[in-house]
Amino acid sequence: MIPLSKSAIVIAAVSTTSAQTATGIVDTKGFDFVNINVCSFTASTNALVTLSLKEGDTTSSFANVKVSGTDFTNAEGATATLMTSAVIAATFRVDMRGRKRYLQINATPTTTAILWSNAQLYVADATPVAAATQGAANLIDV
Repeated sequence: MIPLSKSAIVIAAVSTTSAQTATGIVDTKGFDFVNINVCSFTASTNALVTLSLKEGDTTSSFANVKVSGTDFTNAEGATATLMTSAVIAATFRVDMRGRKRYLQINATPTTTAILWSNAQLYVADATPVAAATQGAANLIDV
């Protein structure tokens, strides 16, 4: 059985140029695990100049998340092609046990791209049983 989850928009779809960074924050309070997808609707090959995951106790101060003892500040390197039409450029799978409450995503494309990001949070302290507590307008059980 899949545990009940909560959905959250981290970065609403936004047209981002190479001089801009799309940024979003997700509150993970009460959840043990989160999947964060960074996506693009851009219909051309593109790369991300930067893709970073940071954490913080507040929404105003963040530090880089360390992966295998080093700061995670880029996925596949700045020259790697990470995005094509309507694709998930990266998925962060984060075990929140022992981490700070807030996660921040930052993404900068090499050329103009429409970027967005969403999160699925799992294993809550209290089971989110209503649509609002699951981050949805409507809850449909099938």
